[in-house]
Amino acid sequence: MKRIAQALGIAALVLVPSALFLGRYMIEGTGIAPVGSDTPQHVWRSEVVADLGLDALPSYDGSAHALFTNADRPGLPVVLAVLSAVSGADARELVYVLPAVVAAAIASATAALAGSIPKVPWWGIVLAGLVTGTSVQVALAANGYLDQLLVEALLLAAAAGALRAATGGGGRALCAGCLVAAFLVHWQFAALFAGLLVLLVLACLPESLGRRREEGSFLDTPSGRVGVAVGAGVGLGIAALFAGAPGVPRPPTGLVRGTSADRQQARLYRLPAAVLAAALGAISLVVPRGEPGRRRAAWLLIPWALLPAVAALLYTAGRTVPVQRTLSFALAIPLLGALGAAAAIAWLRDRAGRLVGAAAAILAAAALLASISIGWDVWWSRSPWSDDQRLAEFHTVAAYLADASGPAVIVVDDTPQTGSRPNGDFGTVPVLRRIRAELPPRLALTTTVYLGDPDLLAQGRPTLRPGVPGFDEVSRETWRAVSRLLADDPTVVVLRSRFNGFGEAVREHPGWMTTGWMAVVSGPPPPSGRPITPARPPASSLVMWWGSSLAIITLAGAGWAGRFAGGSLALKMSLAPATGVAALIVAGVFLERLGVRMGGAGGVVTLIVVTLVGAVAAITQRASE
Repeated sequence: MKRIAQALGIAALVLVPSALFLGRYMIEGTGIAPVGSDTPQHVWRSEVVADLGLDALPSYDGSAHALFTNADRPGLPVVLAVLSAVSGADARELVYVLPAVVAAAIASATAALAGSIPKVPWWGIVLAGLVTGTSVQVALAANGYLDQLLVEALLLAAAAGALRAATGGGGRALCAGCLVAAFLVHWQFAALFAGLLVLLVLACLPESLGRRREEGSFLDTPSGRVGVAVGAGVGLGIAALFAGAPGVPRPPTGLVRGTSADRQQARLYRLPAAVLAAALGAISLVVPRGEPGRRRAAWLLIPWALLPAVAALLYTAGRTVPVQRTLSFALAIPLLGALGAAAAIAWLRDRAGRLVGAAAAILAAAALLASISIGWDVWWSRSPWSDDQRLAEFHTVAAYLADASGPAVIVVDDTPQTGSRPNGDFGTVPVLRRIRAELPPRLALTTTVYLGDPDLLAQGRPTLRPGVPGFDEVSRETWRAVSRLLADDPTVVVLRSRFNGFGEAVREHPGWMTTGWMAVVSGPPPPSGRPITPARPPASSLVMWWGSSLAIITLAGAGWAGRFAGGSLALKMSLAPATGVAALIVAGVFLERLGVRMGGAGGVVTLIVVTLVGAVAAITQRASE
């Protein structure tokens, strides 16, 4: 019976988070487009990498937010290119299922991390994975921040490897490898987490110095083993980033102070209850004092959980810090809450009898269902990257530009009457991202936006409005991108929804060709009829893409996890999805540098090579034991 329960628990780690994130697209009323305003940015970047190779992604296209290429984050486009090559789905289709796939990887990696902590029962391990994989943190990271979502799975696997290594078991290579991949996905979060691992190394120093006499070498102590893994992961990760990414690392820009969005998101976390549960989990790790393995986990998880508090203090001190991003990154909060619930049930059962323990377990199950329900509510309430009407417009404009088959400029003037700087850099960000996501990759690279007056564009000048805060800065940067295309006679289009005074401008320019919702300043005649709304993929296709994507990363990582992760076979295999992502990213970026494109046959060959080498590594380890 226990084995059946454990098997069901393992299945739940995959199926429950996946059902939560896939379920949104199985019901009506949630919009056609995938979730997240940043998602179209990931789509067009990934399509470029899959179709043209990593070097085709521009290293730097300007400081305006609309022109960002995120070329210093090659990991996600490489993974999507491999998944696309093997599954046959393109990046636009895969982003429907990617949150479900990565959430399953996060739940499984969290379970492996919890399993690396002494005295956590098997059901507590499953509880930790389910609570974290369906948490508000994961739901909000999946809301367009797909590179953050992916890096979280990698960092959880690195954490599991670090705790395993600290006990003297395997895990150093796993920790280092996942850190290398994390730097290629989102180097800012990877560097932040490396700092947390350094804190763990420092916290273990007293224990390590005391054990040095017994171990004979400092490198065989907890600090030494974790320190070697972190040093190798960070060093190789930075080297891989500079050698493999088409763009050099750039610090985040465009951060704007404003507390309203942070406060709205903070409410979604139910912080009073979440913090109380996490505090109980933290206490359970540090009391009693005679458990070094639990104490090491505390040194890693407690600072991780406190990151939002540190960010809030910096924000209060006047620093521009994305507090909401640190909250969604703090996966240690739900993890500690689950560990606290498991410890409370065990404590009650040991001291008050099985009946009270069973009652506490029922309460914990109810809390788990409530946690999953909260995660669902948050995920269901997120907006698609465009409402259906705007999606139809972008889709139709992209089809028109594809038929025109040449460079294109979208004229945008979404300046508010109040003179304040709106989100989206006066409308340039959402327009360019969404149209590029609908275009073929080659055309996406030659399509850009112009901010301001179409007449000034025709005169070959940028539009400048010194009285509008931030306008001239964005206008000059977008003008630099436009000016490179003018010699090729680009198609110039204006959209009613993104141009103030559209009707008046059309009346003043009888030479423009218009359909009522768009106008062509220069180029072929516009499409006749109303915008065409694309269909959302059917449920059967979503399930097929989810299953094939999850199978691909699990297959790629099974051998590597079996070779380099410590613990039982079940815990090793729970790390297979995250390890597979790491292996595909590192191998994919390396092979791209050798000229092997991850789209098409190159991605299939990469998967086969990664899988076979991992299997050989696992087999040779078993043969040597």
